[in-house]
Order: sequence, then C-alpha cells, then structure tokens
Amino acid sequence: MTSELTHEDLWVVAKKYLEEKGLVRQHLDSYNRFVREILPSIIEEFNVVPVTENISLYIEKPRIGQPQWVEVDGTPQYKTPLECRIRNLTYMAPVDVTVRLEGDGVYKEAVLRLMELPVMLKSEIDPLSKLTPEEIVERGEDPNDPGGYFIINGSEKVLVAQEDLASNTILVDYGQEGSGITHTAKVVSAARGRRSQLIIDRRKDGIFYANFQGHRIPAVILMIALGLDTREVLYAVSPDPAYHTYVLPSILQAEQVLPKLEVPQGLSDEELRQYIEEYRKKLVEEALDYIGSRFAIGRPRVERVERARRLLDERLLPHIGTDSSRETRVLKAVFIGQMIARIIELMLGRRQPDDKDHYRNKRLRLAGDLLATLVRTALVSFTREVRAELEKQLSKSRKIELKAAFKHSIITDRILHAMATGNWPGGRTGVSQLLDRTNMVSTLSHLRRVVSPLARGQPHFEARELHGTQWGRICPFETPEGANIGLVKNLALLVNVSVGIDDKPVEEVLYELGTIPVVTRKIKGRVIKGYLDDVVEKLEKGELTGEEYAGWSRVFLNGKLIGYHPNGGQLVETLRNLRRQSKLPFKASELNVTHVHTEFFDEVIVSTDPGRIRRPLIVVENGKPKLTREHVEKLKTGELSFEDLVRMGVVEYLDPDEEENALMAF
Repeated sequence: MTSELTHEDLWVVAKKYLEEKGLVRQHLDSYNRFVREILPSIIEEFNVVPVTENISLYIEKPRIGQPQWVEVDGTPQYKTPLECRIRNLTYMAPVDVTVRLEGDGVYKEAVLRLMELPVMLKSEIDPLSKLTPEEIVERGEDPNDPGGYFIINGSEKVLVAQEDLASNTILVDYGQEGSGITHTAKVVSAARGRRSQLIIDRRKDGIFYANFQGHRIPAVILMIALGLDTREVLYAVSPDPAYHTYVLPSILQAEQVLPKLEVPQGLSDEELRQYIEEYRKKLVEEALDYIGSRFAIGRPRVERVERARRLLDERLLPHIGTDSSRETRVLKAVFIGQMIARIIELMLGRRQPDDKDHYRNKRLRLAGDLLATLVRTALVSFTREVRAELEKQLSKSRKIELKAAFKHSIITDRILHAMATGNWPGGRTGVSQLLDRTNMVSTLSHLRRVVSPLARGQPHFEARELHGTQWGRICPFETPEGANIGLVKNLALLVNVSVGIDDKPVEEVLYELGTIPVVTRKIKGRVIKGYLDDVVEKLEKGELTGEEYAGWSRVFLNGKLIGYHPNGGQLVETLRNLRRQSKLPFKASELNVTHVHTEFFDEVIVSTDPGRIRRPLIVVENGKPKLTREHVEKLKTGELSFEDLVRMGVVEYLDPDEEENALMAF
C-alpha cells in the first residue's frame, strides 16, 4: 500500500467533516453559546434594579426549562415542533429567575418567569437533539432535517447570518477631500450586546480629535480624562520617540485648555509628591468637566463631571470594560493611543489603508449574537417598567406584589415581534426570514446564506466583487442576479465559523509566555510590572533612553493591546505548537495567531472572537502532510473522528488573518 495520499483519501476526510459538523453547525454553535454563556451574562448585567434609595430588586439564578406552551386553562404542556406548526404556536422555552426585593425593612423572594425564549430546533435545549432517528420519526419530524431555525407562530423562521465589519478592530483610512481631515481611524466597540463607535481624526493643523457620541473632543483631553498625564500619553501612543513629534501639537493644545503645574518653592520630596498627586486629580477633573460641558450644557459642574465619568465608563470602548477601575480606564486611553499610532503610520507611509472588503475585517453575526442584541434591548425596557411599577406600589401602600410588577410578556413580545417581522434593533430589516422549503437543497442554501447590510440601490462595486480572501470561504457562484448581486452570498461547504471563547485564559497564557502587560497585573499570584508603570518609573529616575521597548512586538488580543513582547515571531511559533499539541487551558482550535512584521512595525494578532470564517487545512511539516494513510483508514473504521485530527494537530482551522501568515498549497 503506497503511503502517498490520493484524492479519494481527501474525500474521506471531507465526508467525515460534513458528517460530524453538518451544514448548519454555525447557527447551532452560536445559539448554544448564547444559551450557555451570553444569556446568563446579560441577565447578570441587569441583576440589580434600584427601586428607591434603600430598596433594590435582585434578579438571580436564571434557568431554562423544557419547550412548552400554556394552554387556555393555564396548564403548561410540552409541545412538539410539529404541533407548533399545525396549531400556529411558537416553539419556546421558559426562562425562570429567582427575584429578591430587599432593603428598608422590606424582604420578598419569589421564583418568577423572566421571558419565553424561542428554541432553535436541534440545539442543546431542544429535546429533539437528544433523540435517536427512530424517536424523532415518532415525534413526526424528519431525522435528516438539519435544524438551525425557529418556529414562530407556526412559521419556520431562519435568522440569516449578517456580514458585518469586525468589531473592536481599528481600521485606518485617508480623510475625504474637502473635509479638513487628513487621516482617520475608526473602531466599532461591541460587548454583551452593547455597541459604540469611536472615530479619531487627524485634521490639517496636525491635531487629533475624537468623534465620540456625536461630539468632537480633542483626543489628548480624552486620554487625560481617563487618567494619563502628558508624558504617559506619548508612551501610550508608542515607545518609539519618532512618533512623539506628531503627538506634541495635540498635547500643546490640551495644555492651553487644562490647568498648568506651578510648583511652589521649598517643598520637601514628600510634599512635592503629594502636590503632584493633587494636581493630577485636578487635571483629570478639569478634563472630565471639559467633556461633560459638551454633553450636559448649562448643568452644574458636579453634574457635568459625573455625566462625563459615566459616559467614559459605559459608552467608550465597552469591549475593554464598563467598570470604573483605574486599569480599565488606562487600557481605554492606551487603545486610543494605538488608534493615533496607526494614523501616524498611515501618514508616514509605513502602513496601507485597511481594506474593508478583506475577510480579516469581516465577522458573521449569527443567531446567538443577534438574539443577544435583542434580549439586551428588551431587558432595558423591562427593568424600566419593573422599577416604575414597584415605585407605584410602594407609594400607594407598603404591600408589594412582585408577580404583578414582573410582566414577562414585555421581553417575550419584543423578541417575538422582531422574529416575526425581521425588524431588528439598530434599524436592520429582513434579519429573520421565512425558511425556503421548496426542496432540501434550497433549505440548506437558505440556512447558509450571508447577507451584507449595504444598501441595494448603491453601486458598492468593491463590496460586490469577489475578493481574494473569499477563496474557500464564500461560494463564488451562488449569488442572486440584479440588485442583490454580491451582497447576498452563501458559505462554502467546508467552512467553519468560530464560536468564540473567553479572553481571560488566553490573556493569562500570553503573559506566561513573556508578554509584558500595559499596566501592572497580578497573574496567578505573580505581580508583573506593566509597560506604562515601568516607563514612568524610568522617566522619573532619568534612566529612560526611549529605545527600551521600541523594537518589541505589540500584542493584540481580539483588537485590544494587552502588552509588548520582546520576540513576536517566537511567541507566535510557541502558540501554534501549543495549539497543535492541544496543550492550552481552553479550546485550542478557537485560537488563531498572526505575526505581522515589516520594516517599520511589529505586531502579534491573536483572535478568539466569534464570527470569523475559517477553513480546515491539513498541516504540512518539513514538506510532508501530517495526515497519513493510517489516519484515513482509522477515519473509515470510526476509530478517529474529525475533531480528533484537529486535537492531534493534523488539521487546523485558519482564519483570513492567519492565512496571510501561512504558505499554502492548492
């Protein structure tokens, strides 16, 4: 038997992949993650509802029941998908929570319904997913039906994958002619259903401005309001002194607006330190007042400062964090510094404008992400209603009726209305569509459809054209003719869409592998001094030459700068080897890592976020594929699964970013 692989052997691997994953795995994985991780985290975000100054409502311990329907006599009964179709019902499961009202001598606790959640067929909360083909037939369902859709009022609805620009990723471009803007950097920050856009513009006078929540604010004042002083602003942009010259005009402009440091004579070292500390607090407060005066015009100073502080914590770059800790604020300031650094690199010709049509800058928003946005919007309205009802009950009498205030129909109706009409928060339309049941092929095609949000009436030539990075990811033929051409696409057969994993364990691994964090961090009981703290300490001692970190690699995790590494190439090589050996403390196959090294900059890009379109590829080492005839034979007999090949490092999933960093044979 020859050891060379044949086309038939590769077909065995491809067939195994399709048998294990199916053709709608992307929807099922996304929904399962939503149910398992995202929904509890969104509910936790709204777990405290302040009713009065001393009384609060606590929403805890969410749990999802079996799909059911409440009959006219009030008895809940399990309904099969078939019965829902026939009786024009919605296939949904109850989400119950423990509700506790306490404070000011009041204490009440109850288990109440928060909402009814539409169940995706064949997902982990659907009983059909645990049945054998024979049992599925008994329930009146087709065992070959792929699932991945919902039943709303008796109609089969699919949430069509939405193609979006990658969140939390900085995109730089030239400014429009005649706008007064020379270069611009844009990021759409998204986390847990929150979305917020930040734009940094460099104007003709060389000053950087932030466009935040519809207001133009000098970028340096924004960074100072987040807790940096002017020296730290320079090093937040880059450790390379060559960049600092281009930031100085912005710093000089900020110094004209903010109070200057005037040190009195004859102060001891301790008094001087305290004086500088007080000045820094005053500087931050003045910067906050400057920002607050744009949003709370004519309000008292205290109110302006508080409004600015709340906006910076909750609305500015929510993917970095929404808490008010020093660490989160400094990381937000450093992120703004990186946006400025990229503008400077573009201005100096060290970097090209970002290609919005490159698939590294695209993400698919699947059922889980779309439902997260919907549930979060509905919860905002729900908590407002609950607070108003409880306040009303307290003002009329001290008798509290939690069940009367807790109307689960508020959230349920909002979800069902969006899924029935296809109108989504944010002005999107046609998100939910009636599943095409012409035949099995048209059903599968509909479930693998990808829709671009761009207007159909505009030319958008670049967006409609076939891009090189769509090779192996998007079908080059299956697109409608007419106004939708190139904007409505379909996934290629062997595509894998990343589900996403939590950042924290990945971040810890990067620090263990020698990455220096931006701010001082405690990792597994060990304190690692941060880059910014080290820079400030050396500046005060007069030891900093400006070259210490200049040649180091910037390490980005899902778009945010987490630190610097002395040897980016070595870090990437180590991460890839650990992934292939499955020696990482998280799902290794979700991680993709890229080393972008040019004459002018050095970056390591680590991605673990959901919605990246990836391809399974056979690993080649020393000119030989790691897949052997022995593996193929074991796949045929069932001794090995496709996931086993991934765990063994024989096959790995590459996203468009890592593909740019790899040599591939076709």
